[in-house]
Amino acid sequence: GIAMEPSTGVAHYTFSRDGTLVYLSGSAQESERELLWVDRRGLAQPFSTVARAFSRPHLSLDGQRLAITIEGANDDVWVYELPRRTLMRLTFESGLAGSSNVAAIWTPQGDRITFSSNRAGPYNLFWKPADGSGPAERLLESDGVQYANSWSPDGKVLAFTEVRPGTGSDVWIMRIIPQRKAEPFVQTPFTDWGAVFSHDGQWLAYTSDESGRPEVYVKPYSGSGAKLQISADGGTEPVWGRNGRELFY
Repeated sequence: GIAMEPSTGVAHYTFSRDGTLVYLSGSAQESERELLWVDRRGLAQPFSTVARAFSRPHLSLDGQRLAITIEGANDDVWVYELPRRTLMRLTFESGLAGSSNVAAIWTPQGDRITFSSNRAGPYNLFWKPADGSGPAERLLESDGVQYANSWSPDGKVLAFTEVRPGTGSDVWIMRIIPQRKAEPFVQTPFTDWGAVFSHDGQWLAYTSDESGRPEVYVKPYSGSGAKLQISADGGTEPVWGRNGRELFY
């Protein structure tokens, strides 16, 4: 009756020095999750026909497909087609034993899915045709841990999070044209992560704990101009509204 993580086998318990057991009750099956639509009133409505160990869904620009991680012995990226309610597994390749593919996002054109994989060591950035017609290609090679967050509207710049010993978690950008070049965008002694482009490509919203707790900030992509704090009582995971004047977090 002890809760466990299905992808890692980690059990949530500990012992005190006198032998008292403290644990979270539950089972691995409790990790199964439904996919939901949530409207502006907060009304949630399930739309998937199955419950799985879903994680980090990302909607395509046309609103017809989800890139999503399903956790398991090896985490993998799947594509969920909303009109047909079908799941297609996208990642199969494995390098190291127990390697995983996670945190998938769409390119603006909807033809590729970018994700993080530890198949060759630390989690680095890869992408693959969304229809599974070609192999995965490594975008960057780094000793740090990388997670893709957002593509610019023209598909030429990728915002991602990189975690390195000594510098911690920072916001980076990679220009893919004319050649792949990565550079830090927000690099501070604090924990900064999860940057997303606005739909006009002029702003990046991200999360930082520089105030002592996670808050959502917005900074001009040009780099000129001060950042703005958006949330007041804590916030993470910013998402831009399509009208460009709203942030959900």
